[in-house]
Amino acid sequence: MNFDRKGIELDKDRDWLDRRMIAFKHNLMNQRFLYWDIIGSRKMEKVDRNNVQNLLIQYLNNLDKRHPEDIKNFLITEHTKRYKGSYYKGNYWCIQGDGIILGITSNANLQRIVDELSHEVLGGYVARTAIGYYTGNNNFVLPDYDMYVLDFPYFKNQMVLGQINDTRPSREQIEEYYRENSEHIKRMESIHTQSIYIGEER
Repeated sequence: MNFDRKGIELDKDRDWLDRRMIAFKHNLMNQRFLYWDIIGSRKMEKVDRNNVQNLLIQYLNNLDKRHPEDIKNFLITEHTKRYKGSYYKGNYWCIQGDGIILGITSNANLQRIVDELSHEVLGGYVARTAIGYYTGNNNFVLPDYDMYVLDFPYFKNQMVLGQINDTRPSREQIEEYYRENSEHIKRMESIHTQSIYIGEER
């Protein structure tokens, strides 16, 4: 995973990365999800694309019965549920374009799920995957935005074919980020003191 703040062009994206690292530091970003994205879906024939979408929805609707130990409902605030209710109507899954976001447990057998998606849904097409994280029941980083950013080019570049890439930074990476970007981190922490405090109280 690339946590080089200098390599990001826009200030708002740098601020987003600062917030993300603060959330990891304070154990706010502790809920996992699987992001699965079909490659080259826009080049698919319309019939194929519709077929894949239908198979995908069927698979997701039955996933909690097939693998209940791997699936976890999104831990989001009531405000977010009201605001983005249709987006989270699957409770533990949502479709975003030609990708899915799937709430997963800490010990989920993701390779099994990814293999099943490949064989039962894609039928010869290819997808890439990553494990992402969001801040459960905390508005410090809104879950819908936090999930959405996986669709940005920054995160697409972190996804590797044939590998489930875990985007969680190590403790060493977090500490290094704090050392190298202390002025930005301190400013951002001062803005979000209340949210950080709430997160540590849980």
